[in-house]
Amino acid sequence: MRLPCDVVVVSRLLPSAGMRAPGRAARALLALGKPTGGEGGVCLLVSTARHRPGAKYQLKENIDQLFTKFVDEGKATLRLKEPAVDICLSKSYFFQAMVTILIIVIKIMPYKLLCFLFCFPRKGITSCCLNAFIS
Repeated sequence: MRLPCDVVVVSRLLPSAGMRAPGRAARALLALGKPTGGEGGVCLLVSTARHRPGAKYQLKENIDQLFTKFVDEGKATLRLKEPAVDICLSKSYFFQAMVTILIIVIKIMPYKLLCFLFCFPRKGITSCCLNAFIS
């Protein structure tokens, strides 16, 4: 699954060190997959034009929070435990962002599925996404 969007990776440790995070988003391609070798679970690859190989972030038992309040505008944030970063996504297509986040929730955080489903009662998109995954 690939998601083209604007990405800002913000370290949560920088304010305590007296440093500032980069303020500008970069156009990137997010990809979900398993690392080569098949061990370690699902990872998120963030690749930009400047850094084609991309940065890999483990997702299994590593997601602290998932902020999806503005996913209908194409915005979301993944808060990871290790490394202590926030991956802020913006300017993505609504349906692609919704499906990507739903994959993360179903595969990695199944205990959060009910909470996530009740966040999207409008637009009838939840039943559409779930039917795609169930069948």
